[in-house]
Amino acid sequence: MLLPLATFPYLLRVLRPGSFGAYVFAQAIVGYLVLLTEYGFNWSSTAQVARVQHDRYAVSRIFGTTQVANALIAVVGFAILLLAAFFVPRLREMLPVLLATYPLVIGTVLFPQWLF
Repeated sequence: MLLPLATFPYLLRVLRPGSFGAYVFAQAIVGYLVLLTEYGFNWSSTAQVARVQHDRYAVSRIFGTTQVANALIAVVGFAILLLAAFFVPRLREMLPVLLATYPLVIGTVLFPQWLF
């Protein structure tokens, strides 16, 4: 028995199963890039800030260094994504979807959750 289309989630209905699968696959790839970008800064930088919490200059230096490292890793991740899309034909077909989901990585860089 087939379920009526109205019972499926909105994105699945709008994108249809083939496109929805590409979207979820792109989210998974970008999820790995988010993990690469965070690179354990949630633990190491937080611990460093906790040690020098009363020294504003030291906290600012740790913040700046961590943000620059996050940004550099995000740029390298973007280059890896483009290279993979260049060499893998299936990823080349999905490049617009991958580029549309890559702002998740940029958001991870711009929101310093580790500082809070």
